[in-house]
Amino acid sequence: MLEKVKEITKENIKMIVYPFLKGLNNDEHFFTRKNNTTTIYIIDSHDLNNLGDCAIVYAQKKLIHDYYPNYAIIEIRITEFYKYFKLLKKNIKKEDIITFVGGGNFGIEYYIMEAHRRLCIRTFSNNKIIMFPQTMYFGEGFLSTIELKRTQRIYNKHSNLFLFSRDDESYKNMKRVFTNCNVYLVPDIVFYLTENKSHSYDRKGVIICMRHDIEKKLNVQDEEKIENFCRKNFKSITKIDTVVKNDFSYESINDLLNQFWNSFSRAELIITDRLHGMIFSYITHTPCIAFDNYNNKVSRVYKWISNVGNIKVINDVNQLDEVFEDIKNSKINYVDLNFSALISALLV
Repeated sequence: MLEKVKEITKENIKMIVYPFLKGLNNDEHFFTRKNNTTTIYIIDSHDLNNLGDCAIVYAQKKLIHDYYPNYAIIEIRITEFYKYFKLLKKNIKKEDIITFVGGGNFGIEYYIMEAHRRLCIRTFSNNKIIMFPQTMYFGEGFLSTIELKRTQRIYNKHSNLFLFSRDDESYKNMKRVFTNCNVYLVPDIVFYLTENKSHSYDRKGVIICMRHDIEKKLNVQDEEKIENFCRKNFKSITKIDTVVKNDFSYESINDLLNQFWNSFSRAELIITDRLHGMIFSYITHTPCIAFDNYNNKVSRVYKWISNVGNIKVINDVNQLDEVFEDIKNSKINYVDLNFSALISALLV
């Protein structure tokens, strides 16, 4: 609790101080535009080492480029937000659109991104602003209540703010809290990549893709049971994570994503507790058994694909054998996911 208060206080001070500092960056060519084209700004583009988050930005850029190829796209990375903020204020035009990356960062768990959103919403009152599909989770307690009220007050003052949720519960909460905003329900943006990432490789072995952070729900005993299941049913076991520990750079993101997707495409089964482990399984047409995380965002997003047949979400490791048999005997039924509300919102 105390550490979270310190984090929030630190970011709030930055929001007040940094926009008034001079000389943080004079890199004007960063904002160069061709003729009078509309520019889409992607705020908090991920330059951190989580490939799930990187895939969100990859899909966001692809959707924008597919439907609005004449728009210019400028990314402002999380770690460079304040570095470029003054130049953003100087160069942005009324017809330009600000977008926030989607994911599971709408709350106080990853407060730095909420701080950036608040500052942009307060500053760019004349621009359309779009938050790509999010899970909303502020948690409970005094601090969560206070911060949610602050977000509510700031967001509801903007007259052209579009909020996209990626699950039913977030949608209901956003509709209740943000009464002056345009709130819509669409799938997680990474589902948009479905058409491009499926391959017909020979599949061998199982991939275990587990998280090792605050969102983890499984314990050591659960993981031992998972490994026993894998040894019983597969000749090869590969352990990976969407968090890349070595050889990560912003320039290498696309290559790393394609390597990761190719690995999934060659597996017989994925076992994961990462939301984008499940979604990567879907877009590569790979069977998957997924476990929920601490705020249930996996099971919430799973509702979009619950009828697909070869992807299942469970809460008990003792269900592994039964669910695996179910997957092997299931009819595959990939669904048509609709992003039309988001595509329409991007129209100037």
